[in-house]
Amino acid sequence: MKSIYSVIILVLLIGGCTSNNAEIQQLQYDVKKLQAEVFNHKNNQYGGMGIKVLKPRELNIQGISYGGIVRSDASTSSPKLMSLKYGEKVSLMERTSELKDSYYWFKIRSPSGVIGYQWGGLLCSFSNQSVGAYKLCADFQ
Repeated sequence: MKSIYSVIILVLLIGGCTSNNAEIQQLQYDVKKLQAEVFNHKNNQYGGMGIKVLKPRELNIQGISYGGIVRSDASTSSPKLMSLKYGEKVSLMERTSELKDSYYWFKIRSPSGVIGYQWGGLLCSFSNQSVGAYKLCADFQ
């Protein structure tokens, strides 16, 4: 998969920067889709048979945060609402369609009741299957 990213970067460098907004949006969509496919391929519990992109969905499951920032929206550029400490329990309310470094963003509720978004690379879930967070909490360390 790294070679796919390399090809995309090479094409962009050779082709030069484009001012066509539609092309840029299509490339951003394609990169997000590839990231989702890579993530799902790595975490497919059926031995790599078939790759499907996870869609946004309501979850209502418990999890644990590895610490970090809770934001007002599913983006690192969104305002900070609060910080969580390592090991704090959270409610995973919803998985968004937003990806960052192969992990989805989640709408969560903190122990104090604050509702915001945290990156899935900082979360584990108490679920019987992967929901797109870093780990299942059975492996929490």
